[in-house]
Amino acid sequence: MRQALKIGLALIAVGLSPIRGEAEQTDGIPFDTPAFLSTCSDLIPDVAMQVPMSMRCVSTARTLCSLSIGNTGEGACLSEVTLWLEEDSFRIRSEHPEAAESQNHFPGRPGLFPMLIEKPECSEMAIETLPPEVICRYQDALLVWQKFRVVEISSRARVNK
Repeated sequence: MRQALKIGLALIAVGLSPIRGEAEQTDGIPFDTPAFLSTCSDLIPDVAMQVPMSMRCVSTARTLCSLSIGNTGEGACLSEVTLWLEEDSFRIRSEHPEAAESQNHFPGRPGLFPMLIEKPECSEMAIETLPPEVICRYQDALLVWQKFRVVEISSRARVNK
């Protein structure tokens, strides 16, 4: 079973995914970022390290996307990851109404994201070739998605017990 998952992730990483056909590729990006993010995030269990594991899925997706189109595509890859994060957050919020309530409590729960208590001012972040709006949208989407994923994974764990 694990071997099949590894093979699936490897196929997705090299762009041979059956999930999205060649005609469906977006923005000329040969890497199937949404399929990778969906597959990777679905593999994360309800464990103490689920937040760093989720972050690894996102950062790996950005890296693999960028590698597939070269350094000039960082903005397109960041935008594609951001769009997926926003769409997945919407999905989680609709499936788990308690996730929407958790959005109002951030960053008031220091145990959930102790390293993110103070949200950095994204408009002051400078990444060559990327406007601050793209960075801010990504940061906001990532923070919301992480909170929703914690709710979703813990809810999934309770149902499976």
